[in-house]
Amino acid sequence: MNTARADNAYMKLVERFPLVPLRDEAQFEEAVRVMKELAYSRASLSTGQADYLLCLYQRCKTFARTSIITVLH
Repeated sequence: MNTARADNAYMKLVERFPLVPLRDEAQFEEAVRVMKELAYSRASLSTGQADYLLCLYQRCKTFARTSIITVLH
């Protein structure tokens, strides 16, 4: 996504929950809550909101994968 063309809905989501690496379980749980909210209204998401949802999903996936690796070592 070109940030110069980001819509207002996308920017509101970034302000609410920034797209940064998740560092702990509490951030992960909050990210999952935000993803669920967006997923329930997936049919009416703007392009920016859909992009945000995808990026947040990728961060959650990375956190879950690295958390499991950390626990196993």
